[in-house]
Amino acid sequence: MSKDNELIIHSTAGSGDTVKEVSPHDELPEKLLRQDGAVINLDTGHVNTKPDIIDLCGRKVDYSEFGKSGESFIIELYEQWLNAVQNDQKSTFTESDSDLVNSYRILSFIPAQYNGLKKKVIWRNDDTGKRVGHMLWDRDTTFDEWMVFTLATLRWRYNEEIDGRRITHALKQTEIDRVKELVGECIASVEKWLSMPDTKKLTSI
Repeated sequence: MSKDNELIIHSTAGSGDTVKEVSPHDELPEKLLRQDGAVINLDTGHVNTKPDIIDLCGRKVDYSEFGKSGESFIIELYEQWLNAVQNDQKSTFTESDSDLVNSYRILSFIPAQYNGLKKKVIWRNDDTGKRVGHMLWDRDTTFDEWMVFTLATLRWRYNEEIDGRRITHALKQTEIDRVKELVGECIASVEKWLSMPDTKKLTSI
C-alpha cells in the first residue's frame, strides 16, 4: 500500500465478584476483565492478576492473544493509522507506481467480506492519463478499515511483490524466504485481529 508521506461457562471468580447476566441469545465471552484489573478466562477458569491489556478503539484485548512480536506490530499499525487520520494521508493504487510495481493488485487481495471498502477508493487520471486510485484516511475511517487494507497489502507482498523483486533487486532465495517468513507473521497478527468477534473482547464485570 503506497502512502503519500509514507504510510465460558464456569467462572472461578473470587468472593464478591459478579458477572453480567447474559441473554440466552448472546454468546458468552471467553474472557472477563474484573474491576481490579485481573482477567478471568471462562474456558479454563484461570485468573491472570497482571495481564497486559491494550485498548484500541474501545476494544480491550489481552496482549497474550498475539504474542510479544505480534503485540508490537498491532500497536505500530494503530499508531500509523492515527497519524494517517490526523494528517489526512492517502493510499494510492496504480498499475505502475513510483517503485515500478503494480500496487493496483493490492485491491484484489481484500477479503471478500470487506469488498464494500473498495468503493471508498476514488479513481482519477493523473497528468499522464494513468488511472490512479486514492484512499483518503480521514476521520470517517476506522482502524479496522486500516487493518483490512494492511492485510491486503501484506498478502499482495507475500504472494506477488516479494518474488517480483527477485530480479530487480537481485535477491537470493534465502533473503526472499526470510522476508516471506516475517511478512507471514505480520499477516497472521492482522488476520487474528480482524477475526476476533465481540466475544474475544475483554468484557468488564
